Amino acid sequence: MSNKLTKVPPKWITILEQIGRYGCMILMVLPIFVWEFRLYDRGTIILYVTYELCLLLVYYYFWSSYLKQKQLKSAITLAIIPTLIFLLSGMVLGHTLLIIAASISGFAHILITLNTHLND
Repeated sequence: MSNKLTKVPPKWITILEQIGRYGCMILMVLPIFVWEFRLYDRGTIILYVTYELCLLLVYYYFWSSYLKQKQLKSAITLAIIPTLIFLLSGMVLGHTLLIIAASISGFAHILITLNTHLND
């Protein structure tokens, strides 16, 4: 029998990623333990939306690149950008739980991506 590594990541990493991912989605909609958002003025809102749109466009660019050729560089970038989007949202909105959920999700998602691509 061979001792070949599998592409399946450890279950605890997958569970951690799902907790973080669903936490991000829920916390973006429900401001749990946030009594006041930090979007004080129009300039902050415009800057926030601009950064989010730029990150989204970069994400789509790397998706198209990844679909053409599945490289680790693109895969890692696709794991990092959603984390940055949620982290930025958490920081701008002053939402500590969202920052924590994004960190957990991002950490686990990067580990899963590395596990998948390095074991090819």
